[in-house]
Amino acid sequence: MKRRIYIVLAACLVAILLSPASLVQAQDNKSQLYVIWDAVVQPSKAASFAAAARAEVVLYAKYKFPLAWDTYSTFDNHFYFLFAVEDFAGIDRLFDAFNKLEEAAGDEYQELLDMFAGTYEYLQPQIYLLNYELCLISGKPAPESETGNFIGWDIQYVQGGKEREYEKLIKEFQAFCKSKNVAQDWYCYQAVMGAETPVYYWATAAKDAVDFYTQNAQMWDVLGEEGAPYYRKLVSLLRKREMKTGSYRPGLSYKPQKSR
Repeated sequence: MKRRIYIVLAACLVAILLSPASLVQAQDNKSQLYVIWDAVVQPSKAASFAAAARAEVVLYAKYKFPLAWDTYSTFDNHFYFLFAVEDFAGIDRLFDAFNKLEEAAGDEYQELLDMFAGTYEYLQPQIYLLNYELCLISGKPAPESETGNFIGWDIQYVQGGKEREYEKLIKEFQAFCKSKNVAQDWYCYQAVMGAETPVYYWATAAKDAVDFYTQNAQMWDVLGEEGAPYYRKLVSLLRKREMKTGSYRPGLSYKPQKSR
């Protein structure tokens, strides 16, 4: 399903490279690029879409697809497929792997596409940078991705031309949170292409909805009145904001088996 948009994505990448950035975490806190497919699923076809996505995992495992992906879904019928890549050249390697799998699978690949047909409105390819310079990390271990693992997103669309001011504020808020020993972690995914830039996706994990909202309430209780000026300044720099919740989907995610 995903390789069908390769030509459009490749054309956009040329423009980026010639121009003057699970709860998935990069190792060693190094910024990490992700290719993300955002699938907007028909509400009445969500079960059929999930069934097709599970069949996709089986097919890719059968033909030993070499690259992993993680899948998340939100309660507004979006499914996100995240592929970590080393750099922009890694995107070419990703699509080369897609092409090889499609050729090897032949009719089985077309059968997979037929399963997806009519289950979603559209796919939107995007590239994001997991930017550790902006992440709010307490240092406590992150929750393990597991069935029912709850995810919260705070999507912040920054006013054009205000990116530096926004990032400066985030770093100041980051230092303030550390001084208050805030426990809730927020990972910052910064859009590079394929989204309404500038936009920053903030993601955090919890055991469930109650745990998520409890952690967030405790965070703001700890920050107290001193945190209010940061919040007011943040809101003044945004042109739009969205809140989403969802979950990690391990059955729709894929990890290649290691060679023995």
